[in-house]
Amino acid sequence: MSLQQTRDVEHTRFLATSEAELAQWHGARGCKIVEGQGKYWVEIVKGFYQGLHWMSRMTISQAERPTPFCWGYRTALDQQSSRFSNATLPIHLMQNVNDYDMEAMTSRQRGKLRKCHKQVEIVEITGPDPLLEQGYPVFYSAVQRTGYGSMVSMQRYRRGVQGFFSHNQGVVVAGLVDGQLAGYLTAYAVDCTAYIEDVFLHSKFINTNISLALFYAITQACRKSEQINELVHGLHTPEKESLCNHKEGLGFSVVQIPSRVWFLPPTEYWVKKKRPDAYYRLTGRQSFVGHGQFQRGWTPSEPKEV
Repeated sequence: MSLQQTRDVEHTRFLATSEAELAQWHGARGCKIVEGQGKYWVEIVKGFYQGLHWMSRMTISQAERPTPFCWGYRTALDQQSSRFSNATLPIHLMQNVNDYDMEAMTSRQRGKLRKCHKQVEIVEITGPDPLLEQGYPVFYSAVQRTGYGSMVSMQRYRRGVQGFFSHNQGVVVAGLVDGQLAGYLTAYAVDCTAYIEDVFLHSKFINTNISLALFYAITQACRKSEQINELVHGLHTPEKESLCNHKEGLGFSVVQIPSRVWFLPPTEYWVKKKRPDAYYRLTGRQSFVGHGQFQRGWTPSEPKEV
């Protein structure tokens, strides 16, 4: 692998951007973005929209149908509007990420991390070339093993890599074993929140504990970026118990954020019937006892001025 677009993770920091800059970047990556009343929505499936920045917390007046051509939407609400919530946004959240260091880990995790660092070199990837050269086999192996995400062609994967680096807003940390890409994690930050976007690990390197090392590297990047105080690691997936256990072991709580959801009748009925897991992630409503410790009615802190 070419090392010209890599550097030591000691230098890795987030450039926390505005919601408008986030919208521009996601638009360049091929997402359909709609603006309304100073807030931005992204189409996650054809005709269904959600707030682009999950933790931006709209007012009830902003939480309206973003376009006449949608059949549903979902967005988190701010503290003043939370009484109008009819759903929740179920996420994995690490609050006070600035406190996360080696001492916050268990002794077993510290041992795994030290062992990994003896086998794997953790770096930041600063440009597209390393992923264009070696990223697709890692992506393919990860999707094939986990079933998470959609398998795409190499051509489409390469377009996605180019789009990710198009605006210098995302962060990629990666693990190298003897110069070979073993896995990588992508993330970005907006306002006071950092988001882990994707984690792709090649199956033959799973036993190196590279996942833990990549996660630790991204938390330290958050700590070096003074305005960031929370880290989101995706939506809650109670049907994938081992994944939930893994995230909870890393320090992520399952948090239910007050939100507003709307479906064009009778689409809610069909989503609930045909895709109950997806329905839960859209609404926070479930007919079973969910996995993890829920914090209901919680409202995130306001962004710090920077």
